[in-house]
Amino acid sequence: MQGIPYGLALAMPIILQNNKNVSCKDQAIFSLVAWPYSLKLIWAPLVDSLYVQKMGRRKSWLILVQYSIGA
Repeated sequence: MQGIPYGLALAMPIILQNNKNVSCKDQAIFSLVAWPYSLKLIWAPLVDSLYVQKMGRRKSWLILVQYSIGA
């Protein structure tokens, strides 16, 4: 399931090339969608090593991310 958005993000510039109303600049900006996926290599060890023992490994970073999304 995690690869579906990544696959769509990689396929979308190809789909946009067929549309005459989309400029090259718009396609370049849309290519930034895949940028967070490249940060997973940096983010994953940090998430695995830092946690609040009272809440557990997964819950402690998940709560932080949910509050960040809400803000």
